[in-house]
Amino acid sequence: AVVSTQSTGEWECETTPCCLYIDPHGATRRAYTQEYLDEKYPGLGKKSSFHNGCNKCRCATDRKSGDVKSVCGDRKCHNKCKHVNWDGVEGFAKAGEIVYVMGEDEEGYECPKICMCKKNAKSKAQVSCVSDEGLEEPCIAF
Repeated sequence: AVVSTQSTGEWECETTPCCLYIDPHGATRRAYTQEYLDEKYPGLGKKSSFHNGCNKCRCATDRKSGDVKSVCGDRKCHNKCKHVNWDGVEGFAKAGEIVYVMGEDEEGYECPKICMCKKNAKSKAQVSCVSDEGLEEPCIAF
Protein backbone atom coordinates (compact mmCIF):
# COMPACT_ATOMS: atom_id res chain seq x y z
CA ALA A 1 0.00 0.00 0.00
CA VAL A 2 1.06 3.56 -0.67
CA VAL A 3 1.01 5.87 2.34
CA SER A 4 1.10 9.64 2.12
CA THR A 5 0.41 12.50 4.50
CA GLN A 6 -1.72 15.33 3.20
CA SER A 7 -1.45 18.61 5.06
CA THR A 8 -0.46 20.97 2.27
CA GLY A 9 -2.49 23.59 0.49
CA GLU A 10 -5.12 25.95 1.82
CA TRP A 11 -7.35 23.11 3.00
CA GLU A 12 -6.19 21.52 6.19
CA CYS A 13 -7.76 19.22 8.72
CA GLU A 14 -7.35 21.66 11.61
CA THR A 15 -8.53 19.88 14.79
CA THR A 16 -10.15 16.80 13.24
CA PRO A 17 -8.15 13.80 12.02
CA CYS A 18 -8.71 13.73 8.27
CA CYS A 19 -7.22 13.14 4.82
CA LEU A 20 -7.69 15.37 1.80
CA TYR A 21 -8.60 14.08 -1.66
CA ILE A 22 -9.99 15.31 -4.98
CA ASP A 23 -13.52 14.18 -5.84
CA PRO A 24 -14.59 13.25 -9.42
CA HIS A 25 -15.57 16.89 -10.06
CA GLY A 26 -12.14 18.26 -9.11
CA ALA A 27 -13.17 19.62 -5.70
CA THR A 28 -11.15 19.07 -2.52
CA ARG A 29 -12.90 16.86 0.02
CA ARG A 30 -12.10 15.47 3.47
CA ALA A 31 -12.20 11.85 4.63
CA TYR A 32 -12.00 11.16 8.36
CA THR A 33 -10.36 8.33 10.28
CA GLN A 34 -12.61 5.43 11.26
CA GLU A 35 -11.89 6.07 14.95
CA TYR A 36 -13.11 9.67 14.61
CA LEU A 37 -16.24 8.63 12.68
CA ASP A 38 -17.12 5.90 15.18
CA GLU A 39 -16.72 8.36 18.07
CA LYS A 40 -18.53 11.27 16.39
CA TYR A 41 -21.28 9.24 14.66
CA PRO A 42 -21.68 6.01 16.69
CA GLY A 43 -23.82 3.34 15.07
CA LEU A 44 -24.26 5.16 11.73
CA GLY A 45 -21.75 3.00 9.84
CA LYS A 46 -19.92 5.92 8.20
CA LYS A 47 -16.77 4.79 6.37
CA SER A 48 -13.28 6.29 6.23
CA SER A 49 -12.71 5.11 2.64
CA PHE A 50 -12.50 7.20 -0.54
CA HIS A 51 -11.23 6.91 -4.11
CA ASN A 52 -8.33 9.13 -5.23
CA GLY A 53 -9.11 8.66 -8.94
CA CYS A 54 -6.70 5.73 -9.22
CA ASN A 55 -6.98 3.58 -6.08
CA LYS A 56 -9.31 2.88 -3.20
CA CYS A 57 -7.96 4.56 -0.08
CA ARG A 58 -8.76 4.92 3.56
CA CYS A 59 -7.90 7.56 6.07
CA ALA A 60 -6.02 6.02 9.00
CA THR A 61 -3.94 6.91 12.03
CA ASP A 62 -0.39 5.56 12.10
CA ARG A 63 -0.11 3.47 15.27
CA LYS A 64 3.51 4.42 15.91
CA SER A 65 3.63 8.13 15.07
CA GLY A 66 -0.02 9.08 15.54
CA ASP A 67 0.02 10.87 12.16
CA VAL A 68 -3.12 10.72 10.03
CA LYS A 69 -2.40 9.32 6.57
CA SER A 70 -4.04 8.23 3.35
CA VAL A 71 -3.43 4.53 2.81
CA CYS A 72 -4.09 3.59 -0.81
CA GLY A 73 -3.75 0.56 -3.05
CA ASP A 74 -0.55 0.53 -5.11
CA ARG A 75 -2.12 0.14 -8.55
CA LYS A 76 -0.27 2.13 -11.22
CA CYS A 77 -2.57 4.28 -13.33
CA HIS A 78 -0.59 5.16 -16.46
CA ASN A 79 -3.87 5.82 -18.25
CA LYS A 80 -4.69 8.64 -15.80
CA CYS A 81 -3.13 12.03 -15.09
CA LYS A 82 -1.57 12.44 -11.66
CA HIS A 83 -1.94 16.10 -10.69
CA VAL A 84 -2.12 18.54 -7.78
CA ASN A 85 -5.15 20.82 -7.63
CA TRP A 86 -5.38 24.49 -6.61
CA ASP A 87 -5.57 23.48 -2.93
CA GLY A 88 -2.33 21.48 -3.12
CA VAL A 89 -4.11 18.11 -2.99
CA GLU A 90 -2.97 15.19 -5.17
CA GLY A 91 -5.35 13.15 -7.32
CA PHE A 92 -5.85 11.42 -10.67
CA ALA A 93 -8.00 12.28 -13.69
CA LYS A 94 -9.05 10.30 -16.76
CA ALA A 95 -7.93 11.31 -20.27
CA GLY A 96 -10.41 13.86 -21.58
CA GLU A 97 -11.21 15.32 -18.15
CA ILE A 98 -10.61 18.92 -17.14
CA VAL A 99 -8.09 19.35 -14.31
CA TYR A 100 -7.56 22.36 -12.06
CA VAL A 101 -3.81 22.73 -11.49
CA MET A 102 -1.25 25.27 -10.41
CA GLY A 103 0.78 26.36 -13.44
CA GLU A 104 3.04 29.28 -14.27
CA ASP A 105 2.46 32.56 -16.04
CA GLU A 106 4.81 34.04 -18.67
CA GLU A 107 7.07 35.43 -15.93
CA GLY A 108 7.34 32.14 -14.05
CA TYR A 109 4.94 33.00 -11.20
CA GLU A 110 2.69 30.22 -9.94
CA CYS A 111 -0.97 30.65 -10.86
CA PRO A 112 -4.17 28.59 -11.11
CA LYS A 113 -5.02 27.15 -14.53
CA ILE A 114 -7.73 25.02 -16.06
CA CYS A 115 -6.05 22.31 -18.13
CA MET A 116 -6.89 18.95 -19.69
CA CYS A 117 -5.79 15.37 -19.11
CA LYS A 118 -4.68 14.11 -22.54
CA LYS A 119 -2.95 11.02 -23.90
CA ASN A 120 0.45 11.63 -25.51
CA ALA A 121 1.89 9.87 -28.57
CA LYS A 122 2.79 6.85 -26.40
CA SER A 123 -0.80 6.68 -25.03
CA LYS A 124 0.33 7.77 -21.55
CA ALA A 125 -1.97 10.28 -19.87
CA GLN A 126 -0.50 13.65 -18.91
CA VAL A 127 -1.78 17.08 -17.95
CA SER A 128 -1.67 19.54 -20.83
CA CYS A 129 -2.14 23.27 -20.39
CA VAL A 130 -1.89 23.88 -24.14
CA SER A 131 -5.07 24.42 -26.15
CA ASP A 132 -5.88 22.52 -29.34
CA GLU A 133 -4.69 25.64 -31.19
CA GLY A 134 -1.25 25.28 -29.58
CA LEU A 135 -1.62 28.22 -27.19
CA GLU A 136 -0.71 28.08 -23.50
CA GLU A 137 -3.82 28.26 -21.30
CA PRO A 138 -3.97 31.57 -19.38
CA CYS A 139 -3.92 31.97 -15.62
CA ILE A 140 -7.30 32.25 -13.91
CA ALA A 141 -7.86 35.56 -12.12
CA PHE A 142 -9.79 35.42 -8.82
